[in-house]
Amino acid sequence: MSSRAQIAPLLHAYESLRYARATNTQASARLNQVIFHLPDGLEQEQRDKQMGTAMEDARREQDGKTATDIHTVPNKGNPNQWADKEKSADLFGYDADEEAEKWWRDNRERMKRLERTVGQLAKL
Repeated sequence: MSSRAQIAPLLHAYESLRYARATNTQASARLNQVIFHLPDGLEQEQRDKQMGTAMEDARREQDGKTATDIHTVPNKGNPNQWADKEKSADLFGYDADEEAEKWWRDNRERMKRLERTVGQLAKL
C-alpha cells in the first residue's frame, strides 16, 4: 500500500475475495451441527451407514483398492463432509496467497490510477 486512497478499495478486494468462501465454510460447519446431532432413528441410522461406507472406502483407497462408492466424485454428498473428495479439495486446495496475487495482477493498474487521481485531488 502506498496511499491512504488504497484502503477502501483494498478492503473491498479482501471482502470480495474472502466473503463467499468464508460464508460457505461457516455453512458447512453449521451443517455438521445438524448432521452430528441427529436424534436416534431412521435418519441417524442412514447417516451412520453412509459414514461407515465412506470410512470403508477410505481404508480401501489407502490399501490401493477401488472404493465401493458409485458416485463420480467419491462420497459426494456424504454426511461426513470430510469424506467428500470434491469438498475437501475445494477447502484444503485453496491458496489465499495465489488468489490475492491474481487479484493484484488484475487490478494493479486501476489502483495506480486511483492513487494518481487522489493525489491530483489533494493538490487542489
